[in-house]
Amino acid sequence: MRINILKLFVLLLIDYYSPHGYELMKKISDLTNNILKPGPGTIYPLLFLLEKQGLIRKIVDNGRKRYCLTDLGRKFLYSNLDRLKKMIEELNRIIEIELKRKEIYGSDRGN
Repeated sequence: MRINILKLFVLLLIDYYSPHGYELMKKISDLTNNILKPGPGTIYPLLFLLEKQGLIRKIVDNGRKRYCLTDLGRKFLYSNLDRLKKMIEELNRIIEIELKRKEIYGSDRGN
């Protein structure tokens, strides 16, 4: 099963909040200070894929579809949290390097 940051982040939020799709988009945007703003074209296909993989299931609540982790989803998430942490640390390292390069060479480098 392919692993990426958004997939693990979404699973983590689903485990914590059991959100519906719009709540999930808003929560991601809020928690990342609008750095990540996934729209319906990103979130709903991902939710469909996660459901197809057996990692989440839909619960209809007052006409709204909420999502929760399955046992398999919880096992997958928690067995990959270390990987998520390492991905984030690596992204931070790359960003720090690029910020230092920008300081040294200026913002026009590569243009």
